[in-house]
Amino acid sequence: MGEGVRVLARLDADRGERIVAVRQGNVLATSFHPELTPDLRLHQYFLDMLA
Repeated sequence: MGEGVRVLARLDADRGERIVAVRQGNVLATSFHPELTPDLRLHQYFLDMLA
């Protein structure tokens, strides 16, 4: 993790905690496909970034 990177989501996995979503400035990155889940929170977060 570099300077200015904010962790947005973590996952407790059998091999320890994993970071699954981050943001740095106007860049949003995930290690999964949020569009394939029924949870719309990340989509709303992205829209709020644009407002």
